[in-house]
Amino acid sequence: METTRTTADAPISPEAYAALHLRRNFLLLVGEAGLFFLGLAFFDGSTVLPSLLRELNASDTLIGFTRLVQVLGFTLPALWAAHAIHGRRRHLPFLVKGCWAARSGLITLPFAILLLAEGHPSLLVAWFFVVFAQFWFIDGACAISWYDISAKAIPARVRGRLFGAMQTLGGVAVVLGAAGISWALSQRGPGFPANYALLAGMWAAGALGSLVLILLLKEPEGDVGEGPKPTFAGYLRGTLPLLRENPVLRRVIASRLVLESAGMAAPFYALYAQRDLGAAASLLGLYVGAKSIGKIGTGPLWGWVVDRFGPSLGYRLVSLCVVLVPVAALLVGLTGQPLAMAAPFFLMGAVEDGLWMTSSTLVMAHTGDRDRPMAIGAFAVALAPTAVFGPIGGALAGALGYAPVFATAAAASAVGCLIALTLRSADGGPSAASA
Repeated sequence: METTRTTADAPISPEAYAALHLRRNFLLLVGEAGLFFLGLAFFDGSTVLPSLLRELNASDTLIGFTRLVQVLGFTLPALWAAHAIHGRRRHLPFLVKGCWAARSGLITLPFAILLLAEGHPSLLVAWFFVVFAQFWFIDGACAISWYDISAKAIPARVRGRLFGAMQTLGGVAVVLGAAGISWALSQRGPGFPANYALLAGMWAAGALGSLVLILLLKEPEGDVGEGPKPTFAGYLRGTLPLLRENPVLRRVIASRLVLESAGMAAPFYALYAQRDLGAAASLLGLYVGAKSIGKIGTGPLWGWVVDRFGPSLGYRLVSLCVVLVPVAALLVGLTGQPLAMAAPFFLMGAVEDGLWMTSSTLVMAHTGDRDRPMAIGAFAVALAPTAVFGPIGGALAGALGYAPVFATAAAASAVGCLIALTLRSADGGPSAASA
């Protein structure tokens, strides 16, 4: 049995160490997630971000590329990061250094907006994509360590409550972001470009505040196995037998690959409300607020379902809601009421965190300490092809308009939902216990 030393330097097991610091780590993980989500809410990718890029004369295709950068950033570095931490009993130092590297560039964004937005908008767009890519690619690499630390520090019996609490607190925090957006983008706000600079500054503050709480985590040691560290090529080859032997992982990957097609419509809901339904810019805050209420209202529900009935049922329910987002936007278009666009944003809040939380909990439940980083890395990299949905959505929007994008997203994601609905996993099986 591996040992972890307490503050009194007495050796105890990793499980006992995790139990000793369970409350502390639970609160810190929920708190850092709340700050992280709060920062993102002030620069929300479905409202504020496309609105800023439109102010800078960016095309729909370029706006769609934000989704490409985000998805590739959160998927491609995953196996490299899993290999980098392979053989380490603790991953917190890697996580802290990576998060600083990812988030430090956000500090420059408010100043860039103030200096370049009016005189050099193209240069600002270019610099924004540099900072945006830095954030998502490096933070994506850090995610492997974050998941593994969470799995070691939080036992499987309460992980649903952890992720549900994260989503709920994130929703509460985002309500504050919605109020800030409504004020900043209204006539009472500071005006362009100071309004967007202020929102970018809040993004940076939330991300860096989250990092401070990560520093305070107490990480148990992990089980790393014996033998030398494999080469990166050898590590990659090891993913194939892992996928063959883990049917749950294969099915989750297959369903997520298609469910992510719903994301092609995400950057265009707010633009659709403004251009086609005549929504004022101040309504963007209402939409962010509706998304927050979706997070708050469904966070405890997903957590309860996962802990009570297992992560596979939670994942299937969230998959159903994914399809309903573009369907709701199409129905709102028939009414012509911009206020009604709050409905798809509510559903987006329910699934935006719920999808990755339930699917990640499902993967955690079916992998042990030795295989978990590789499984999470393989899961993430397998989703890299979904990055094309962003540019596809942008191209469709430019050629046909926003409603056809919503219809395509609904039809495609419905296929992924059907795959998820066939998922049957042994949520309480041996692999779950080993996690």
